[in-house]
Amino acid sequence: MPSIDIREVNSQIAQLHPMGVCRFPKLVQPAGPNEYNPGKYTVTVLLPKGDKHNDAYAELVNTAHRGVGGTGEVVKDGDVYKSDYNKGHWVVLLKANGNRRPRVVDSEANPIDPQEVEQNDLVRFGSSLFDYSAMQGGRLKGCSIYLNWLQLARKGQAPIPKFDGGFVAVQPPRRTDDGEGYFLIPPGATAANTPPRQDEPNEPDSPSPEVVASSLEALKAKAGLSTKAADVLAKVRRTNTATA
Repeated sequence: MPSIDIREVNSQIAQLHPMGVCRFPKLVQPAGPNEYNPGKYTVTVLLPKGDKHNDAYAELVNTAHRGVGGTGEVVKDGDVYKSDYNKGHWVVLLKANGNRRPRVVDSEANPIDPQEVEQNDLVRFGSSLFDYSAMQGGRLKGCSIYLNWLQLARKGQAPIPKFDGGFVAVQPPRRTDDGEGYFLIPPGATAANTPPRQDEPNEPDSPSPEVVASSLEALKAKAGLSTKAADVLAKVRRTNTATA
């Protein structure tokens, strides 16, 4: 398979917004730091199969990995596991260098404490690929996935019950899930009297469908990307352009 440009693939990945279930978040402190290595922030996300963003993301990443000489898959197929734990999902392990924590935000892109992201929460993420094929004399070939940001879309954990007659801390700012996303409630306010949320700022103008289609055809020719995944990307871009 011809070699491909990872920067070009990353530009296509940025058009997608995969969303899935959070597993094993380590976003407060990096895991495994030592005097020579700052360690890594890590989180695993289970992406439901059948979602157009998730399926296209999995194929783009795995195609890029093979395109630079890698073997196997970076986004794992949960249906090949012996356990039922990951059935019906793509399994993505996301990492970030320990000297730079990835941004963690709510559904309105407000920064939040990474401790608020817990097991079973619903999250979106932004990522990019790193081609490590040129390192260590080219003995290893392939791509790894780096986490750029993580968005807490909805809480998945059952709430902790409240009891009267015990210790009560000073109330910090709270957040709530209004059915449309996870967002900030100022101190002393309630979900009922919180001012309406402002509309999200307009995104930059999207390229025309013709430009996107031309770009996808070039990528497909280089990377061997399936027609299905390329068509999904083109459809996503057309939808984004129509609703902007």
